[in-house]
Amino acid sequence: MKPHIPAFAFHEADDGTITWGSAWKPGPYADPEPVVVEYEQATSGLWVPRQAWVRDGKGGIDMHDCDWVESRQELRHHESGGGTPYVNGWPKPERLPGRIWIADGTVVTSDGWEGPKRVLSDDDLLALGIRRVHGPTPAPFDDAHEGDVLWCDVCKENIPDEHGENISFCGCCDEKHHMHEGGLVAVGDEEEAGIAEPGVYRTTRWPFYWSNLFNGALYADAIERVADLPSDVRMGDYAAESLCRDCAARVLADRSLPLLASEWSEGPEAMPDDRREALLDSVRSRVDDWVAGYPENRAARVHEWFLPKMAARFGLPLHEMRMLCEEAGYAV
Repeated sequence: MKPHIPAFAFHEADDGTITWGSAWKPGPYADPEPVVVEYEQATSGLWVPRQAWVRDGKGGIDMHDCDWVESRQELRHHESGGGTPYVNGWPKPERLPGRIWIADGTVVTSDGWEGPKRVLSDDDLLALGIRRVHGPTPAPFDDAHEGDVLWCDVCKENIPDEHGENISFCGCCDEKHHMHEGGLVAVGDEEEAGIAEPGVYRTTRWPFYWSNLFNGALYADAIERVADLPSDVRMGDYAAESLCRDCAARVLADRSLPLLASEWSEGPEAMPDDRREALLDSVRSRVDDWVAGYPENRAARVHEWFLPKMAARFGLPLHEMRMLCEEAGYAV
């Protein structure tokens, strides 16, 4: 059974044979008629549109940028300009990574970034690393979705920006973070969010937009509580904030700290060596992270920031946190 190829894509075999998408249509074209479609190859092997120029019905030409979402095997597109179709020479000629379909009689130009615009022949395109392919009129928007995407440095791929809500700053630092599968959200106002208690929650449904915490529709099967609320999370005016990858990892690692600290508080001497050392290592890693950029002012940094904030994270009163730091090797 041949794999399904979306209407907007095609597959090129090693011998150069091209199998066009499953919805090529002869006769009058129902959608905006393409005049140029530039393709790039996805990880899956399909050739998917990168840009498409189409007639606008008024004698002009509109350009659409296209973005491939690998995790969904889905194409997104949005109108981004118009005019004479052009290519910008992004491919590397030695790899021939580009493909382009051009309607008969259509002029394609260079972009003019490295010199004046000029009309490109098939040989000129090859010199830019783009091979012209021939076939029936493409359907670049069939099976595709209109909308923008965001690049996620965590997922290393495009993420659909369906509602403009899946990007925000981390609630524990200043890092900009794209929400994605497995992301964590810190919920401080349980009444407004409509959940049982504040804390850190893991998203179990993707795509997940943290503003959904306000509508009460997805709580039961979209999030699960995984940790207590960090003492230093910045909620601002919101009931919930997303956490970046590093802060989320720290929060999950902190789950055992109050238990270890309580055991230490009851009697350090009676505490098993491996558990006491795990607690002391947690102290050292957090102190070292904080003072790394200020070695000349180490004691002040520990005293002014680490003790007040970390005491709550370890579940200890301030004087015991100071004693724990001293046992870990930091005089404060």
